[in-house]
Amino acid sequence: MKVGVFTAEWMGPSLSAIFAAAGVQPSATVAIFHTADVPTGYTSLNLSYIENSNIIIALKDNNITLTADRGWPFQVVSYGKYGYKWAKWVTRIELSSNSNFRGYWESNGYNNDASINGPAGQ
Repeated sequence: MKVGVFTAEWMGPSLSAIFAAAGVQPSATVAIFHTADVPTGYTSLNLSYIENSNIIIALKDNNITLTADRGWPFQVVSYGKYGYKWAKWVTRIELSSNSNFRGYWESNGYNNDASINGPAGQ
């Protein structure tokens, strides 16, 4: 079996900068990503991870504006996380103090941390 390698240069604003401009309530610890396919909340990321890892919302991939199949209008680029944390088709971002929130995959047994070095299940 041949395994392919995909190299991408993701381009877009940092979530930390967006959150700083919007003003974050001190109690917020989690960003919940609502998507066109899962409007109740597809997945979430801890705000500390977003800030420490300089997580962006990609508008472009290799200098090409994202197409519908690649996540338009933008995709969360979650370095070091499994693919289900790379939310596509994001329609809304909610900042919350609900550390118990579980998105679509996490509610179905996937690990909420999703670190590529961690366990796949809960």
